[in-house]
Amino acid sequence: MKIWNEMPETRLCLFHVPNGMNIDARQGAKFKAQGVISGVPDLVFVWQGKTHFIEVKTKTGVLSKNQKSLHQKWKEQGVEVEVIRTSGEIVDFIKKQVEQSKLF
Repeated sequence: MKIWNEMPETRLCLFHVPNGMNIDARQGAKFKAQGVISGVPDLVFVWQGKTHFIEVKTKTGVLSKNQKSLHQKWKEQGVEVEVIRTSGEIVDFIKKQVEQSKLF
């Protein structure tokens, strides 16, 4: 990830959740039995005791029905999901979280 070059301290704290793969029904059933759910955000950033979930969409991309449902359920639990549209916005978001943590 580009951010790791700019902010190596974020390595191991920012990772991709491998979802949205094209798999057959058998593998899908296996994943479901293991607890895999649809709609989980693409990136997770763990920093200074907080976990940030990031859904990456293109400029015109829309959330799927499952993503909307999951985001709403998490919001009810006090968990926010950021929807970000460009790689530059991802970098800016991560930098903002790191900088804010330095204030405390």
